[in-house]
Amino acid sequence: MFVVGALAVTAAAHTFVASDQQRIDTLQSQLTQTLAEQQDLQLSRAELESPVRVLAIAERQLGMISPESVSYLPPADPGPSVSQAGADAARAALSAAAARKAGPPKSAKSAKTDALGARKRTRTSPAGARSSAITPPTG
Repeated sequence: MFVVGALAVTAAAHTFVASDQQRIDTLQSQLTQTLAEQQDLQLSRAELESPVRVLAIAERQLGMISPESVSYLPPADPGPSVSQAGADAARAALSAAAARKAGPPKSAKSAKTDALGARKRTRTSPAGARSSAITPPTG
């Protein structure tokens, strides 16, 4: 009984292998055929794109002619490059951010008061020694 079961399993496995091999052979045949077709299409494309053929069609069917002389224009100044324009924009953004961080501009009177407050003034102590002190701003 065991031998019969083993033979049945072996026969079934052989059938699956044979059907898979047949499928592999079919796919390989299709692949070979498709690759040959691709090569034919590439050759046709190269023939259709040939400059001699394009020129002949342009002259015969479209009535185009070759120019007698060719004039070249000097190149125009394209302006700043993209990277230079990006760097300029980044600098402008940093300047704007620094200005916002510094706060609103001070008036002339406010700036003068700050300068006076930061200046050192000399005083005489009761013992007669001289000392330096920073006086707070007034105003």
